[in-house]
Parts: sequence; C-alpha cells; structure tokens
Amino acid sequence: MCGELLGKVPIVEEDMRGCELKLAWLVDNFSQLPPNPTQIQLQQYCRARILYILGGELLPDKSNSRVHLMYLHLLRDLSRVNRYSWGSACLANLYRELCRATKPNAKAMGGCLMLLQSWAWYRLPFLAPRFNGLPTYPFAKRWGQTQLIFQGVPRGDLTGYRSRLDHMEASDFKWLPYQTYINNLPRQVQQDKRVMASNRSSKTPIWISPRYTTRTKES
Repeated sequence: MCGELLGKVPIVEEDMRGCELKLAWLVDNFSQLPPNPTQIQLQQYCRARILYILGGELLPDKSNSRVHLMYLHLLRDLSRVNRYSWGSACLANLYRELCRATKPNAKAMGGCLMLLQSWAWYRLPFLAPRFNGLPTYPFAKRWGQTQLIFQGVPRGDLTGYRSRLDHMEASDFKWLPYQTYINNLPRQVQQDKRVMASNRSSKTPIWISPRYTTRTKES
C-alpha cells in the first residue's frame, strides 16, 4: 500500500514497528518535493504530509513517533478526505487515551495533548500562564508564545496543581472562554466548521468503543 499511495516503500526492519510507520521516515523521504513533480507525485507527497499530521498531531500514540498505516487507505482518494470527521476522531481518540491514563500502572498517554492543555488553560485560568498580547488564531497558538508569564501559577508542580483544583470554586471554571472572541473570528472558521464537524461519514473511528474506568489512581 505504501508503494502505491506514497510511491516509496519503507524498510520493515528499520522503519516499521508492526503496522506502525515511523514519522522520521516520512520526514526523511517527503520533506522536499522533487523538481517539476508530476500530479501523481504531488498526491503522494500530500498523503505523506496528512499522514504525518495524523500521527504527530491529531491522533498520536504514546510514543508520538509512529503512525498506524490503517489511516493511509483513507487517503487513497484525496477528494474525499474532507468528508471524514477528523475533529470527532481526534476527540474520540483523546477520550480513549484519557480513560487509559486512569489506570494505576499508566506512565504516559497519547492523544492530542495540545488540545487538552489548551482546553484546560482557557477554562481553568487559575492554572494558566498569563498572556498580555493580542488574541491569536488558532486559539491554542496562544500557549506557544514566548511572552507567557508563569508568575503565581503552578508550573511542573503536581502538588500545586492538585491544591488549586481541590480549592477551586464553581465560579472559577469558565464555561464560555471564547465568548469575547467570537465576533472577531476569521470567516474561514465558519467554513471549516463544516469540514471538522462533517457527518457524512462515521464520526468515531471503528477501533474506538466507549470505555469507562471503574477506579482511578489514588491521589
């Protein structure tokens, strides 16, 4: 399948782990387009780029260094890629990883942790660093700025985080953190909502089923 859809075949012993492909292989082989690429080559490089985004950003596993090849067949027809509900798949995968992380022996978790961190910092501002700059889009980009001020908030301090959460009031949670920004959102956001919330295909990946933990690790 790699040869057909990507135009290159990874070395199983070096670039694969089971059915997972190393992201480094995608970087090494698809960072630069060849001179005067054909239409087929453009499609192959496009698939490689999307595959990297899926494995490295939207649907990463705990290693954050490999991507499962089950996604590749979804990229066969690039004209249909926007019909998949990638946003729903990203959330479903993150929820599953959150369930797995509650196991007492869990040491790491996968999923789109940048989304989780941004969600938490916007809604729990007493845990978030301050940012005095102008609003940025996408909103998660705010937390990648160099002007973040961590004074007065826990940073890398598990005890501090737990203490703040234990003593929070109901009013400390921001239910509508983006309310002041809605009128200033780019027009493209409203258009992209149709892509990210598409219902023309299964919203939840077929390998994900609801899971509920029966107990959590004691604090």
